[in-house]
Order: sequence, then C-alpha cells, then structure tokens
Amino acid sequence: RFARTGLAGEAVVVNDLGLVAYRGRVRPVDAVGLGTIEIARMRKARQLTPEALDAIARDKGAVAAMVNDAYIIHVAGAVPRSWIPIAQLGIPSDYVIADRAVTIYAVDAGWTERLRADLLAFAPTLPARTTIVYLPSAS
Repeated sequence: RFARTGLAGEAVVVNDLGLVAYRGRVRPVDAVGLGTIEIARMRKARQLTPEALDAIARDKGAVAAMVNDAYIIHVAGAVPRSWIPIAQLGIPSDYVIADRAVTIYAVDAGWTERLRADLLAFAPTLPARTTIVYLPSAS
C-alpha cells in the first residue's frame, strides 16, 4: 500500500515482485532478476555486486528500494552503500515473505526527506502488529 500511495509511477527496487508489481503502481526493478533482465544476466554470471545492483537501479531511474536486507546480501554480497536507510518494517510472523523485515531506502538522495515524511504519514495505517523503526542515515 505504501508503494501505491507514496511511490506511484516511480521505479523502485524490490526483491519480491508480488503485490508491489501487481498493485503497487510502481515500475519495479527486480533484485531477483525475474523482472529485470540485466540483473538476471549478472546473477547467472555470478557478477552481481552491490555496485552493479546500484548502477542498474539508477539506470532504471529507481528512487527507492523496498527490500529484505538478508536477501540483497545473499544475491549481491551487501546492500549498496549509497542507499540511504529510511525505515524498517517488522512484519508479523504469520505472513509468508522472504524475511520478517523490509527496509526502505532512498536510492536517490533527493528522495530522503520525502520518503521519511510519507512514511510518517502512512505509519498509522499499517496493519496490526506491523512495526516501523525509523533509521538514521548511514554516513
């Protein structure tokens, strides 16, 4: 729901196409590679690095990432250092997802304050038992 309201029309890095691609009204950049051929090719060649993931995301015009950090570390070795952490959502354990936490990053530094403000406004509508922790920007 946040993607649909706060990021509609924008390119967003995700690692689970699911509802974000189906109903999010965003242009997904798929870190798995199913929806982004450049990433699929790099993964197949075992050449996907944080820098390569960041370069592809920026080439696709991504302004934000909504990802499971553990999964990004698994496929690329680390989360790109240039991505600015905004918040982490804690998902209740009865949902079926790759990990119980989704981190939202600004890929484009110009989106940092907007993402924080949009998340603050969106937070009261989160489902029961979902938590949100606002993260300090990495230096």
